[in-house]
Amino acid sequence: MNETKSNSDSRKDFVTTQVSTNTDHRTTRRTKIITKLLLSIILTCTLLPSAVVLKSLCSVRSPVVPYGVPAPKGMHWVLTFEDNFTQDRTINKKKWNGGAGDTDWCDLDFHGKPGGTYMFNEISDPCGQHYEGCKLSKINGLEMRSMGNPSAALQTGGTTVHNCKFVQKYGYWEASFKVPHSLKGEGRGLHSDFWMHPIPEGVKNPNEWLPEIDVGERPTWDANLESANNKLYFGIHDYGHDYGGYYGPTPKVDLSADWHTYGLFWRDDGFGPYGSMQFYLDGVPLWHPYTLSAKATNMANGIYMFLSLDNDRTGGDANNPFLIRYVRVWRLEANKRHM
Repeated sequence: MNETKSNSDSRKDFVTTQVSTNTDHRTTRRTKIITKLLLSIILTCTLLPSAVVLKSLCSVRSPVVPYGVPAPKGMHWVLTFEDNFTQDRTINKKKWNGGAGDTDWCDLDFHGKPGGTYMFNEISDPCGQHYEGCKLSKINGLEMRSMGNPSAALQTGGTTVHNCKFVQKYGYWEASFKVPHSLKGEGRGLHSDFWMHPIPEGVKNPNEWLPEIDVGERPTWDANLESANNKLYFGIHDYGHDYGGYYGPTPKVDLSADWHTYGLFWRDDGFGPYGSMQFYLDGVPLWHPYTLSAKATNMANGIYMFLSLDNDRTGGDANNPFLIRYVRVWRLEANKRHM
């Protein structure tokens, strides 16, 4: 009886050991498979070109969110584009074209001039990659200066949505910047802007240059506003309608004296075929959302970004910079339900 029990216990111990060993082997195999899968996902997300808006495989709830703009209920922000200029050593040419380079309008006739010449004073090689006037600083980030010929300009466009640096439909665009100062007129004629365009630039042809979205444009065409530096232009030049106006904080402040956050929220809200847009300054919404025209069929492809500083040489100091700390873009994604 005791011998039988002893043999039985030995068999149980042997079986237990085998089960434990097999379990360990299965766990090790599963761990290796999961590790390889995670490494594959990380590698895929890392190697995707910047122009691609990351899909669900690489979607991660962003730890960095738009300033003062929470995601709607049941949604979260996913960061799709970011350039922290204070951390860059050189202009990231994988993210930015220089001047009018590689756009679909650079060599077209605008009022008797090629597009690059008309918009950015690029007298020679109006379709070239012009990074003149763009320097980086660990303190100020991107410092844009212009002698007037050419302008300082960066953009994420292309001739099509397939070869552009970055384009996106719907989401939130944000930049932190300081406009040129003008305490004694040294900002006269220094025209800074953070702005967007669709691809192509117009429905019938690029010369239409519509819609144009300006998110904090320095109004050099108004002598009083230019001197005061306390209001910028926020507007949409759309087909058949212009929306927006001048806006600044209350109480009034010199917008060149400190960093401010400028934003655009393009909502997929069902108002018209292309949704609505609303501007933000330091997390505060401006006016009411604007429903985009149904005629602007080129908005179906999304929009790309510009940062630019023009100098019309009417007395401004060419060393007076437009300073940009960062540019970020997000899209909204629905929260996943946990079963």
